[in-house]
Amino acid sequence: MGVIRLPHGPWRSLLVGKYEGKDVSLYQNPQRDILYVVVDRGEDGRARGLVVTVYRGFYVERGNVKQVLDHLSGSPVGVSKRWKGEIFQFLLVPGGIKYISLDPQELRDTVDEMEITLTRMEKSVLAIARALGITLRPLAVVPKNVAAILLVEPAAIAGLAPAGIPSVSEGGVMVLGLLKNGEVARDAPINFRRTIIYGQEGGRLKFFSVLIEEFLRNGINVLVATTRPEHYTALSSAGPKNELHTKLGLEPLGFSVKVLDTVVDLSLVPKRAFTYMCGVSPSTNTGEGIMGLLEANRDVETPTGLVERITKTDLISLRVGRVLRAVEDLKPEIFHKLAYNHFISLSSTGLGGAYILNTADQWGRASLTSYLAGIGEALKRRGKTENPRFIVFIEEGEKIVPREGDPISEDVVGVIEKYRDYGMGWVISTEKDIHIHPNLVSFTETKVGAVGVDDVGVRTLVKRPYRLTVRPMLSSLDT
Repeated sequence: MGVIRLPHGPWRSLLVGKYEGKDVSLYQNPQRDILYVVVDRGEDGRARGLVVTVYRGFYVERGNVKQVLDHLSGSPVGVSKRWKGEIFQFLLVPGGIKYISLDPQELRDTVDEMEITLTRMEKSVLAIARALGITLRPLAVVPKNVAAILLVEPAAIAGLAPAGIPSVSEGGVMVLGLLKNGEVARDAPINFRRTIIYGQEGGRLKFFSVLIEEFLRNGINVLVATTRPEHYTALSSAGPKNELHTKLGLEPLGFSVKVLDTVVDLSLVPKRAFTYMCGVSPSTNTGEGIMGLLEANRDVETPTGLVERITKTDLISLRVGRVLRAVEDLKPEIFHKLAYNHFISLSSTGLGGAYILNTADQWGRASLTSYLAGIGEALKRRGKTENPRFIVFIEEGEKIVPREGDPISEDVVGVIEKYRDYGMGWVISTEKDIHIHPNLVSFTETKVGAVGVDDVGVRTLVKRPYRLTVRPMLSSLDT
């Protein structure tokens, strides 16, 4: 059988074939993790991307695998196999499901990230099982003959992971805290895909932060637009353990965090936002000249590249050229193209990643429109969905998406609206929801009112309102 060289390998081929019409490949490494790859093909039959996931297997030595499944977030899989008259149970925990390009380096990076995630998750999975009186053993340490039983029929394993392009399951669970009757407050990620949090500042920022963690726990990537990016880097490390964590069945946890550079991708940035960022009103002759030039030349990377496309020598064209040169002289480092597929998490399994963007000035806010437009186009290629695939968290809604704002703010709203049917959601924090752009308010499905630091009320479209004591943070993030 074939072997592929990827991180944490080598990976030995278990199965290459078709499952539900899709090209599927299964591989296993020396630690007995399973790599699952589906080829995504366009209407012309050409490969255009890959769906990748890595599973870590556990042998259920004592107890019932279903009990563990009921206490794990995301979409772990339980497997029961009858072999020589005995029943053997296994648990498969995914390290994420990701849609990537055909770039070999992106595949290597993705496998490495998922393996790191699984190593971090393993301790938590084993701790939850111990608390339930269940004995789990990683496949890496069980006898070879026992581990082999899981793969007696490798073709059946292909059915355990999603065939084709994955979508977020409504079965994901958020653990938010305790209801007033003492029960655990649980809800589905889909119920918070379009949310506004208002009221007492400490309370709304606490719940804002908890929702970031919960979307990440459910494998959904987020972008946090904030004026204090360094604050959110604390998501990367686990916080102290709290008694309430134990009661809720949670363990302190750190997440993948990346602080984004301020980048303006001229192929995608809305033309009004770019023009206003240049210090020119879109309604002026110069503004209209910049917008027309940009729209006709989306293939260029820099403002001076746009200047080189100017063919006229009239006064307005000369003024446009001067403005564009001045902008690049001021911020030469921010103009370049980006690949956006890796920002997207398309499944509720594993852990998502948090991307942090400084939106303190007009450059940062214009960069936000650029990132969201690129991410939105990547989402659009996956098709429409009701489920959240990517969430933008806006810490100061009245500054980024105000009721009445400048052209950049209007374009942030426009981009979010444009891609909302493709899985782009939002969570906005604000003192009062009347301060937020009416278009976003009209599409908001959940409103959370903060009464105190740990006391919030939740109103959704699909269930009765409820009030809860917000759980402590899992990471070191302190509101």
